[in-house]
Amino acid sequence: MISNERPQRPLPRPRPIDREYWEGCLTDELRLQHCGACGTWRFPPEPLCPKCLSADYRWERSSGKGTVWSWIVMHRNYFPGLADLLPYNVALIRLDEGPTMIANVDCPRDQLSCDMPVAVFFERISDDYALPRFRPATSDAMGNS
Repeated sequence: MISNERPQRPLPRPRPIDREYWEGCLTDELRLQHCGACGTWRFPPEPLCPKCLSADYRWERSSGKGTVWSWIVMHRNYFPGLADLLPYNVALIRLDEGPTMIANVDCPRDQLSCDMPVAVFFERISDDYALPRFRPATSDAMGNS
């Protein structure tokens, strides 16, 4: 029998150290670890600062702003739950705070470019998870007039 049920989107597999990050996503906040010793922002979450090896950190809200460093366009279906999104953009986003993260960019592929300013938004994929995604930043989203 053929099922008409749509395949489920893949869900994150968080670690205990990621809890604050995922809680922030559910409230539309991109939270990053900020080293209490040297001030380095970091992503992905880790117990020690990669710069000074301090275990002293706090979670802080990121501006959610950054630029596209590079990108690819996914044409092949590796996850059944994402088949209806093909083709989709996957980019390396250099956040204004310094770290780089991988995320989708909601933008026609012919409009993507390196150094394109982007701003975060969140897509709720289940009751427990929202994913950060990015879109081209307008002057309002970037805090400019």
